[in-house]
Amino acid sequence: MDINTLIQQTNRLTCSSEPIELETDRTLPDILTPLTIVGKIICDIPFNKSTVRKILFKAWSSPSGLKIKEQDNHLLFIFQNEADYHKVLNNRPWTVMGSHLAIREWLPDVALQEVNLSTSPFWVRVYGLPPNRMTSNNAITIEKIIGVLLQVEHSRNCRIGEAAFMRLRVEIALEQPVPKGFALKR
Repeated sequence: MDINTLIQQTNRLTCSSEPIELETDRTLPDILTPLTIVGKIICDIPFNKSTVRKILFKAWSSPSGLKIKEQDNHLLFIFQNEADYHKVLNNRPWTVMGSHLAIREWLPDVALQEVNLSTSPFWVRVYGLPPNRMTSNNAITIEKIIGVLLQVEHSRNCRIGEAAFMRLRVEIALEQPVPKGFALKR
């Protein structure tokens, strides 16, 4: 089948009915509490759940009452403590056995298959900029070649001989290579 035939067939697909409204279950099941995080380890080999659990418990400082479940090729992290939940989300990215753990909060109005794990926040250091170019506006310009800017930190108060840098927290697409640098127009 050639691509034009496939496009024509796709264009003929329609939804035959109007959207329907479904009631909301006010008593969420145990699988989805307000403190649930969906995750996926980005790797080509299968992982051992008990090993992952040990690694994350240690990395996350043994959060009390944490339950880890598997569902539809995803990991569900169900927290009992709001402080632990926010600590894990705010301190991303996480690595497990040399592989990236993409995580995202799971909101009650979103189906598990709709949780977007194709991006993840990373801290990126930008070195070699002249001090007068380390501005928030320039961080926004740099962000356009890397991902979506979440936060900016500057290290302007350096001693002579130390490299000044700008630290950006950027939401990066996991399927795309991260650029190693850029040319600065002078």
